[in-house]
Amino acid sequence: MKKLSLLSILLISATMLFAQGQNAALPRWGSGPPQNDNTGRVLSYAVVPVATTSTTATLSQTPKAFETVYTIPISHALSDSINSVFSYVGDRVVFIFTADASQRVVTFSGSMHTTGTVTVGANYTATITFRYLGGGAAATAGGGWVEVGRAVNTD
Repeated sequence: MKKLSLLSILLISATMLFAQGQNAALPRWGSGPPQNDNTGRVLSYAVVPVATTSTTATLSQTPKAFETVYTIPISHALSDSINSVFSYVGDRVVFIFTADASQRVVTFSGSMHTTGTVTVGANYTATITFRYLGGGAAATAGGGWVEVGRAVNTD
């Protein structure tokens, strides 16, 4: 009887653990799945080079790490957005835009809340950082990806 009780408890615990799955309302660390880690030792980082062409006008990124850095060369006006399907609260995305020999303008759409467009000077670089506040791809001002900082090289 003891073995049956122990087996039942283990089965119920395992079922509850696997039923939780990914949850965009929880962070990648600390208080919930997926890692239950509060030390930061299991956080993932990624650098993703993005290729653009002279006809690329719209980009959509899908970050899958705690911090993802996108390096994007731009040769024309560009609109960028983020797909939040693999995102957790607290995730960070950094865009590094490098313009060609002309000044370029980058706009953001979807669940990205910014202070406005980014104008990158000819042959210069600009970075803009976003933090995910939860709420999924259709998040309003209370969630989604919120700009936390930008730096535009002007000299």
